[in-house]
Amino acid sequence: MDLRDILPEQMSTPAKLYLTSNLLNGFGNGIANVIIGLYLLQLGFGAAEIGFISMLSSLGMFLFLLPSGVLADRYGKAKIMVAGWVPMILFLGILLTTSNLLLLGVAWFLNGIGNAAGNASIGPFFSTLFKRKDMDKAFGLRGFLNIISMSLGSLVGFVPLYLVNNYGFTLRYSYWLMILLASIIFVAQIPFYWQMFKYVKEEKRENGLKFNIKSKEVVVKYSIIQVIQMLAFGPFSSMFTFFVNKKFGVESDALGGMQFISYFVQAGSNLLSPKISNHFGSVKTITASLILASPFFALFTIAPSFLWISIIYITRLGVASICNPLLPSLFFKLLYEEESATANSIASMASNGASIFTPRIGAYLVDSVSINAPAILAALMYPIYGATFYYFFKNLKPPNIEVAQEVTKQN
Repeated sequence: MDLRDILPEQMSTPAKLYLTSNLLNGFGNGIANVIIGLYLLQLGFGAAEIGFISMLSSLGMFLFLLPSGVLADRYGKAKIMVAGWVPMILFLGILLTTSNLLLLGVAWFLNGIGNAAGNASIGPFFSTLFKRKDMDKAFGLRGFLNIISMSLGSLVGFVPLYLVNNYGFTLRYSYWLMILLASIIFVAQIPFYWQMFKYVKEEKRENGLKFNIKSKEVVVKYSIIQVIQMLAFGPFSSMFTFFVNKKFGVESDALGGMQFISYFVQAGSNLLSPKISNHFGSVKTITASLILASPFFALFTIAPSFLWISIIYITRLGVASICNPLLPSLFFKLLYEEESATANSIASMASNGASIFTPRIGAYLVDSVSINAPAILAALMYPIYGATFYYFFKNLKPPNIEVAQEVTKQN
């Protein structure tokens, strides 16, 4: 394989620093995704308490997404990234030092604020580090590295039981140590971002805090697509663990093994998707990826064993993940750089708002219709998702500007 087909032609120093910090972030998130829920259970919380604090994180993110985007476009995306570190560090500090439900609720709300600042600024900032022709490859590379590092981080989930069985640690303390490790890794990425900021100069916009989006059509259409995506996939994803547990008695070990393999398949799709889009175009590639993923949801309902569920799950993920780096890349290519953070925040709010309701939709379908209903809903909606995307974006053209910042120093 010619690496020029999947890697950006130019990699500036800030881009390399960004991707290095992205690796650390993925590894830390891989640990946290496996450990934090189990740690909360060890603290004695049930589903209601865990659902409560998780809702506060979503609420914090929803409330602060748009202000973060507007401020990022006005004062600079780097400044908002730095501001987002403060609530994230407070979140980690509270998580490591208390088991009080109210304080943990505050911590998760702070986590939502930090995620809002990061979501509003990190993706738009990354898009400014590459020329428009390289953005598919850049987002593909970012997704590949992030997923690989998350998969490696997820393997840390085997460590707590090892500490319990071989060193006599309690399970609660073992989980706490892994959260401490994830926290250290999170803090370790900050110097790479800080060094990156020295290379990139962002001009301060002189338009106050006016809410003015020139690419209104793009933002509205992309936001609608985000909502459709959540309505199609959210009920299924929220009920997937319940689905396989009730049908096949599957527990965390089998699910973890399947997830580990799927990470690598997803990473490969992220890396190859720019090459595919070079041949067929981003819009056609994304549309085909979404529509071709549809039959796999229907196959979930007739799979005779968890082995077949795993094969279907991993294959579907490989097909659907082809569009993952192309969607944000296309979105940012269609925007003016000075409004990218605000526009991204609006689209993220649409997705985040829909995500609040989709777990309830999934639970209702399982309880009132059938355990297979969320999968059937996804199978029916994904062709609509793909067709709507194609109709919305087939004729849209990028503004006649160069996205990459020319002020970045090449190394």
